[in-house]
Amino acid sequence: MNVLELYEEGWTAEDIEKAETEYRDGSEHGWNLMFGGLKQLVETGKINYPF
Repeated sequence: MNVLELYEEGWTAEDIEKAETEYRDGSEHGWNLMFGGLKQLVETGKINYPF
């Protein structure tokens, strides 16, 4: 079980929205790197960062 807390007490709605956006964008970037590397590994047998 994972506990995820994106914000702290006293944050404004704007602060929370910014934190949620940064979390989502960071996660998306990480997934893109992972699957980009997997694709490259399958196609070429090796991974060269950055893609």
